[in-house]
Amino acid sequence: MGVNMTAITFSSDGTILAGTAADNSVRLWDVSTGTLLHTLWGHTGRSSYVFFAADARWLTTGLGGGTLRYWDVRTGQQLKVLTIDSIGGFVISPDRRWLARGAAR
Repeated sequence: MGVNMTAITFSSDGTILAGTAADNSVRLWDVSTGTLLHTLWGHTGRSSYVFFAADARWLTTGLGGGTLRYWDVRTGQQLKVLTIDSIGGFVISPDRRWLARGAAR
């Protein structure tokens, strides 16, 4: 896992580590083997926020300027992009139906 990461988080079961890299990607690793599972591309700047849904099936990444991206953890496929005014932080409900965000002012 020799990549310089900033925003990092573990899945709720501790099996996957996600983090943002200087090349604007988000990377997912298998914790037990150190194997890179996916490199996620789409943000135009380094993601400031990385959160797993409670069941670790979805990952949400966010850029402070207001772009949220939802990813399928198993496939690495981007599922949705939301653009909002600004992001001060966010969280996903356990059933993945709701997103709450704080605004930076």
